[in-house]
Amino acid sequence: MAEEVTAVHTAKEIKKNPWASGVQGLVKKVQGNNYKPIPTGISSLDDKVLGGGFISQQLVGISGKPGAGKTAFGQWLTESMALNRKDFSAVYFCFEMSQEQLQARSISRLLHGVGKDLTPLEVLQGKDGWAQGAELYSKLYADKVLYLGMGSGLDTSKGTSLEAIEAKFAECVRYNHSIGRPAPFFVVDYLQIVKIKGMAEIEAIGEIMAHLKGLAVKYNTVGLVIIANNREANKGNENNMFSGRGSSSIEYGLDCMLALSPNDDDVKSKLKNRRITLSVTKGRWIENAEASFIFNGASMSYVEVDKIGRVLNNKEQRIANDLWRMDEG
Repeated sequence: MAEEVTAVHTAKEIKKNPWASGVQGLVKKVQGNNYKPIPTGISSLDDKVLGGGFISQQLVGISGKPGAGKTAFGQWLTESMALNRKDFSAVYFCFEMSQEQLQARSISRLLHGVGKDLTPLEVLQGKDGWAQGAELYSKLYADKVLYLGMGSGLDTSKGTSLEAIEAKFAECVRYNHSIGRPAPFFVVDYLQIVKIKGMAEIEAIGEIMAHLKGLAVKYNTVGLVIIANNREANKGNENNMFSGRGSSSIEYGLDCMLALSPNDDDVKSKLKNRRITLSVTKGRWIENAEASFIFNGASMSYVEVDKIGRVLNNKEQRIANDLWRMDEG
């Protein structure tokens, strides 16, 4: 008798059929264009590699050998998206450099685009022309891209670096929602430096990937993860989805992996402008998808091969021209 009473009692407590929603959530989001491609503004990347752009809830990796320009590409990509969408914003978490160093790299790229070459170090040292570059950067990105580097916004004193990322990102999401803007795009540079207390690197990477993917899904945004290659990948020429350090935990957590591969002849010759091939090693939307770029390591500048001679996009160039005309006047 007791068992029958318990069964009836339990049945009365169950008021909602967990299967009742069916595919209504999916239908609603598809009809609302939730998964419409988000263009990066880099045409060869959008058209030749991504099939139009990124998709909400994706976690995307960028891998490559040391010196391939992973951080420079991540910054260029983030800033390009900032110009391409009015409601776009991004939080760039970097565990290798300070906020000022990251901003100096962006300013160096902008100055290079208008023929005023200053390295990031020279920008930090206040060499002639840095102020115009800082003003140009401010007009273009300051209210859209938040760089958080060591000592400038990443507080790990009360927990692990992963906890610091999640807490700061949630704060940024709350602010965006308060002003009617969608959750920001986020970048983690780079994955292998993020730590979880008490966990070895390989174990931690799997946990970190799950958390970052969770952020992309929970807040309906896109996450970008910069990934260091393992020793074997650095020795050879092949760059694939198993090239990342801790790859067994990486390849399953990513929706898309983009690999940057420098031309070996350019590297051996120590050329200032190096040819870089970007290929998709996971998440192939277009057959044989790859794009070609020129990377200038002195100014941290990327340019599409078919646009050599025009480093800045139209909006960057227009604002730069206005600033320089004002300065000359």
